[in-house]
Amino acid sequence: MKIDLQIYYTTFPGQQLIVSGSIPKLGNGDVSRGKHMILAKAESGCWQLSFDLDPERDFTYRYHVKDENFGTYLEEWGPDRIFRIENRTGKCLLLTDHWRAMSDPEYALHSSAFSNAILKPCTMYEPSLVKPGKKEGSVINRFKPNIIRIKPGHRISVSGSLKSMGAWNYGKAIALGNMDYPVWSGEVRVSVKDFPVRYKYLIKDENGILAFWEKSQDRIAHLPEENLPDVIEINDDKFDFPQYPWKGTGVAIPVFSLRRKNGYGVGEFTDIKLLVDWAAGVGIRMVQILPVNDTVAKHTWQDSYPCAAISVYALHPIYINLIRNRQAGFKDQPADY
Repeated sequence: MKIDLQIYYTTFPGQQLIVSGSIPKLGNGDVSRGKHMILAKAESGCWQLSFDLDPERDFTYRYHVKDENFGTYLEEWGPDRIFRIENRTGKCLLLTDHWRAMSDPEYALHSSAFSNAILKPCTMYEPSLVKPGKKEGSVINRFKPNIIRIKPGHRISVSGSLKSMGAWNYGKAIALGNMDYPVWSGEVRVSVKDFPVRYKYLIKDENGILAFWEKSQDRIAHLPEENLPDVIEINDDKFDFPQYPWKGTGVAIPVFSLRRKNGYGVGEFTDIKLLVDWAAGVGIRMVQILPVNDTVAKHTWQDSYPCAAISVYALHPIYINLIRNRQAGFKDQPADY
């Protein structure tokens, strides 16, 4: 299997794009042994790298910028990218990626708090796949946008200039699956003569009704000028939402401000469960509590500040529910347990 990597990134003199990965041909995860990419088109900042994947297997990879001027490496944001062969052997695959900037505030939504809780999907969808088998004069376009900001019941689709992609009719758009959430995926077979392909992503609700299109200009998928790939995997990392940035509702409260009728009046960890029940009942999905532990860090008067960053990492024994612990079988423990 031949792999062609392609990414667009504008560099300055003295900078070189490097890709490292989990396989020997990409340095086994060692950045210093990563492969230097070739600047194919200086005007657009298109960098490329080709290698044979033998044996054929899944691997991870990521991009870096080596700056010869300062002897430093600039790393892109996020976890390693994942490539899966998906039972497609003997293929030539083109992976088109986009640089993920560390400074982009939208990537904050990809933290585990959002992906595993706040924005965790309620429904999983299977991807739309083309039938296996080679058709002369055609290429499979595999769309894999990385989109996390989706409401329950909503689903990502892609439509474009081709009839097989709905011809900009949202009702005939290709529905994408989210089995690798937050990565969505779907495929369409495209005739070589139909390139370049113009497309955009859109969101539909659970009834298939259009919610909105992304506001960006048409995206364009080009066919390589030299080697004709069997599959073009388009890894778009962002959806251009037409609305304002994501906003959520939460509650922030110190543990010592929580109260219940049979409590000691100083707040207890068991009160947090009641707080969570209340938050869920009114539709709040974010709860922040401060402080929850001993704030000793510098062993000076400055440790009296209860909202220091250290206060989010441990537990303070003053909030233990003594009655609940005694009922649970801790009555034989020392008094200072």
